[in-house]
Amino acid sequence: MRHLLFLATLSACSGGTSDTDTDLPVADADVDIDTDLHTGPCGYDGFDQDKDTAYISGSDRIMEVNSPLGTFTDFLRIDLRLTQGADPGAHVYQFTGQNYSGCHTCMRLSEECSSSGVGCVREYIVESGTMEVTSNGDAGDTLSGTLTNIVLIESTIDLNDTLLSTPVGNGREWCIDSMSFSAEIGGG
Repeated sequence: MRHLLFLATLSACSGGTSDTDTDLPVADADVDIDTDLHTGPCGYDGFDQDKDTAYISGSDRIMEVNSPLGTFTDFLRIDLRLTQGADPGAHVYQFTGQNYSGCHTCMRLSEECSSSGVGCVREYIVESGTMEVTSNGDAGDTLSGTLTNIVLIESTIDLNDTLLSTPVGNGREWCIDSMSFSAEIGGG
């Protein structure tokens, strides 16, 4: 049985569009994903959603969605990095190939991870699609929204230092046609 964890972090990413996008003073913030590396159809469609968890990290809002826990789990993460310019309220955000190192509204997917979320087989970064945040706030409020026409591409991500994401040549794609997320925001 495949298990998938979706981690969603709302954070401002260069290359996307939002009413509050700003240029970020981050090295490689303007590095966009070379979409020519990924021209094939999605190898995976949908997400086997089991549990949504939202929490505050510093002043950022994080949404994590995971597939049913088992030997291996997939995680989807949405980051709303408010300190880097992410919209703190309800809004629509169009992903357009942001690099994970400089985004303020970010999404990544980790495939076949241990139940603790480490030792994943593959990482993916969002290439395109739309996220509508319908509710956001502080601890005790609800973080909710929908994803539509999401395409994630296989990438390496330096999670230990720079957060720079690099597409894998001839890598896999993961698509999510439509998915809702909702959870009470826990304290950080």
